[in-house]
Amino acid sequence: MARRTKPCEFCETEQWWSEEGSPGHQIHTEVYPEHNVISFTSFANNTLGESEEMCSQIEMNYCPVCGRKLI
Repeated sequence: MARRTKPCEFCETEQWWSEEGSPGHQIHTEVYPEHNVISFTSFANNTLGESEEMCSQIEMNYCPVCGRKLI
């Protein structure tokens, strides 16, 4: 079966989401199809009340929604 050649709504443009968890905790998800990257960033307060950040980037060679190969 051939893969789609036209971008779907998910892989057509940059997108980002932000969600609040427990008090003092946020998670940001960012999608950059032109750079083939999905990025997850977590912001939380430690026991001293100081803000800490953890970030992870995942290479995205194919769109996870439509399966189109990204350039």
